[in-house]
Amino acid sequence: MTSTAFQRQLREVTEIAGNHVRVGERWLLNLASNNYLGLANDPRVEQAAIQAIQRWGTGTGSSPLLSGFTSLHQEMARTICGWKTGSARLNTAETHSGSKPAPLPSTAEIRALLFPCGYSANLAAMTVLLEPNAQVFADRKNHASLVDGLRMAKSERPEMSTRYFRHRDFADLERLLEQSDSHRPRWIVTDSVFSMDGTCTRPGDIGALVERYNANVLIDEAHATGVMGSDGAGLFSYASSTNAPGLWSQGRPKFAVVGTFSKALASIGGFFVGPAELVERMIQKARPLIYSTSLNPGSVAAAMAAIQWTIAEPWRRETVQRHSATLHSELTQQGWKTIGDPDAPLLAVVVGDHLAAQQLADALMEVGIWAPAIRPPTVKPQECRVRLSPTATMTPDEIQSVLSAFATVSKKIRNGRVT
Repeated sequence: MTSTAFQRQLREVTEIAGNHVRVGERWLLNLASNNYLGLANDPRVEQAAIQAIQRWGTGTGSSPLLSGFTSLHQEMARTICGWKTGSARLNTAETHSGSKPAPLPSTAEIRALLFPCGYSANLAAMTVLLEPNAQVFADRKNHASLVDGLRMAKSERPEMSTRYFRHRDFADLERLLEQSDSHRPRWIVTDSVFSMDGTCTRPGDIGALVERYNANVLIDEAHATGVMGSDGAGLFSYASSTNAPGLWSQGRPKFAVVGTFSKALASIGGFFVGPAELVERMIQKARPLIYSTSLNPGSVAAAMAAIQWTIAEPWRRETVQRHSATLHSELTQQGWKTIGDPDAPLLAVVVGDHLAAQQLADALMEVGIWAPAIRPPTVKPQECRVRLSPTATMTPDEIQSVLSAFATVSKKIRNGRVT
């Protein structure tokens, strides 16, 4: 039986206004949202959704393979594909230098596919793309949707093997690859930005191993999309192979990308971007696509507008990274244990067991900060934490208020407990 101390609760948010939420009668600065770029409240994004609803209605009422794939969905697929291949800028704003982005290799045809959410996109990718005798090598801290997708795939493919390597330990990954069968397909499966730690994988290290062991890669870019890489297109881009040449083989990509519109892109929905033959396989066999109603038009249009302004307004991702680096530095100086990479859009403050994390979250709430506790089974029992996700529209004063709140709370800490 689950202990009441571990039971999750739904806390009602009665109003959202920019960077603040109202919980009960209190307004709190929201550090729990993945609205990294602050576009969920942007009038231009809101207007795009309204116009799409007025034209197409609030829902398609159908699977994409029936009547649910509209010209709006097709435009979105082209937009996300263009972003990942570096050609989307041509449809938004010119670079300051006037130079064109790196061209997509002519032999590589990249396509995109839309899903109801990022979770279903990962389930689809895991259960369709992996060969019956595939050897999968997965980071131990991958998102639950990747883990669940692998479990489903394994249940259908008894010959498939799954090995987990230590988090971002590429020597451990290589050790597993060395032990693998060179005659069976190899797949490396990893997040690009890990959602509970704020750590980032390294495309160059992944690419070198892909080249050395003739592997393929599936990357979940949920928390990198919009905030990292050239034009915010993520850490893994089809636009150029300069950062990870091993991800290409004879002009063809060795990787595919899954992501979501529900974080930096201010909407809901998932996407898969990869070589055309993989996309075609997904269309024919992916149950989460075949048996789900397609994305509602408002969500599609909102995400498409968000991509446009992500590209055109680089100050948004620059501000997020600056805020994240400031929180890392200042909280560490205060004596808190922070983890994550300074350029990632989120960080974690690790405090110990579930009681310590819950008490810290409650204490922060008392001084105006909304950052709920992260507890098992999401993290290990002694690695409970609060996670902080600053947004681009937060002011320096608001970031200072977060630091002041932690400083106030730290004075109440006694033996790992908030008194």
